[in-house]
Amino acid sequence: MFFLSPVLQVIFFFFMSLALNFGYFFFLFGLIPLFFNFLLSRFLFCHPMPIFFISYFLL
Repeated sequence: MFFLSPVLQVIFFFFMSLALNFGYFFFLFGLIPLFFNFLLSRFLFCHPMPIFFISYFLL
């Protein structure tokens, strides 16, 4: 489904779970994996992970 390694997916979901559990840390823990996901999608031709965009509506 995603063209990311399992290790990177675990890192992304770990940071996003922190952002969902601690909403006031969202810009600290949420934008960092978003930035790296943007870089990966630009240079490795990966699709952005929908969990990031869904989490915007949940917070």
